[in-house]
Amino acid sequence: MLFGDQKVLWYHVWCHAIWGPERLEDSDTAFLFGFQWQDRFRVSAILGAHLVSIGIAALGLYCKAVFIGGLYDTWASGGGDIRLLKEASVTLNSSVKRLAGKLTDLYS
Repeated sequence: MLFGDQKVLWYHVWCHAIWGPERLEDSDTAFLFGFQWQDRFRVSAILGAHLVSIGIAALGLYCKAVFIGGLYDTWASGGGDIRLLKEASVTLNSSVKRLAGKLTDLYS
């Protein structure tokens, strides 16, 4: 069973496979989607845009969990419940804290 976002992704994959051009460089939007692997600045820009969008999505999930309505807790008694997280209870894993401490020591 596919979820909504997976259905959208598969729909776009099939549409591009059936009706899309053989090469992206031959399309009207080649300036946006076409690149060469040797062009490190373009590849870095694409990677950076994806990382920024993932960061914005993570921030949105955090705001939803803490301020806007909570998250569904499957382990709650009675078969599950929607709970609003307390801001003070959201912490990093200890291994992530250790890694962040080593990185800040390395660059300071």
